Amino acid sequence: MLFSCKITHSVLTYLDRRGEDLGALNDFCDWPTEFLRDPSSWLEADKMENLLRLIDQEYGRDPRFDGNLMEIVGHHSKDLRAWGVLDSVLRMVQSPKDLFAQPERLLSYFISPAPPVGELRRETTGVSFVLPVSEMQFPLVTTYLRAALEALPTYINKPMASVTWDNSRVRISWSENQVSLFGDDQNSDLSLHPELLRSILHNLESSQKELEEMKRALIEKENELEKLRAEKAKKDAKTSANSPEILSKVSTILHDIYRLGDYFARGQQLITLLIAQGRQTPQVREAMRRVDWDYVSKEAPETISRTVAELQELVEQQRTGAISRSPSTRGKSSPSAQKTFDEFLSVSSLEHH
Repeated sequence: MLFSCKITHSVLTYLDRRGEDLGALNDFCDWPTEFLRDPSSWLEADKMENLLRLIDQEYGRDPRFDGNLMEIVGHHSKDLRAWGVLDSVLRMVQSPKDLFAQPERLLSYFISPAPPVGELRRETTGVSFVLPVSEMQFPLVTTYLRAALEALPTYINKPMASVTWDNSRVRISWSENQVSLFGDDQNSDLSLHPELLRSILHNLESSQKELEEMKRALIEKENELEKLRAEKAKKDAKTSANSPEILSKVSTILHDIYRLGDYFARGQQLITLLIAQGRQTPQVREAMRRVDWDYVSKEAPETISRTVAELQELVEQQRTGAISRSPSTRGKSSPSAQKTFDEFLSVSSLEHH
C-alpha cells in the first residue's frame, strides 16, 4: 500500500509558511525534498508513517503549533493548495453531499491502490464506511486524512465536516449551511453540473492511474539500471567512477517525468471541460486560469522533449559503456519514447483548436 506525497507536500508547505527551518530534514530523511513536494509521487505506507513520525518529533513539539501538527495541516488544506489539480476540482463541487458521494474515489487520491470501501451507509448529511486502513497502525497518516476530510467542505464555503476514524471505521457528517465570506459567492458561479463533475473526476482518476503505472515502470527500469551499473562496476573501474554522474542524471529524468504527470492531469481536466461544454465559456476560462493552463501548455512539451533526449543519452551510455555519445546518435528516438512524445503533442494541440 502507498500513501500520496500530497501529505508530505502539505506538511512541508505548512512548516515553510510558519517559518520553520527545514534543513533538519536532511538529517533523517532518505528522499529529496523535490520528491516529497511532488503531489503525484507516492511512498510506501510504513515509510510514510515513519517519516511523519520523525517530522512530528522534530517540529510538532513546538508550543506555537498549539495542538496536533498533522491535524492542523489537514485543516489548512484549502489554503495550502498542496494537492495539485485536485485543489481546483474540489472548488467546482456544488455541495458536501457531492464531495463525499464516492468516498472510495476520493480516498484513491491519497491511498494506492484505491482501498475497498465496505459497509457503506449513506444518510442525508452523513456517510460511514469501513476501510482496510487502521488508525492504530497508521496514527499520523489517518490523523492527517481525517482532518483533511473535515476540511473538504471549506473548499465550497461550507462549515467543516465532523469525521471520526475509529480503528477502521470512518464516520463523516456535514452541514449544508453556507459560510459567509464578505458576500463572496464566486464558488456558486463556478459550480458544475454533477454529471460533468463526475466526468472530470473520472478522467482525473484515469490520468492518475496512468501516471502511477508510468512511475512503477520507471522504478522497475531504474532498478534494472542499478543492476547494470553494479555489473559494469565490477568489470570496468572507469564506469564505476562515473556512477554518481549517472545516478544524478537518472534522478533528474525521473523528476521531469513526475512533473509531466501533473501537467498531463491538468490538461486532461481542461480538455474534458472544453469538449463537454463545446465552447470556452467564462466558466471554462476561469477554470483554465485557476490551473495556470497557459503556463502548463508552455512547459509540458519542453519538459517531455528534454526528458526524451536525456533518456536516449542514458540508454546509449548503458548499451555502449561510453561516457558520451557520438554526434550521429544524438536526436534519434526510441520507438516507445517517440510514441510518448508524439501522443502528448497530439493531445496538447487540442487546446489550440
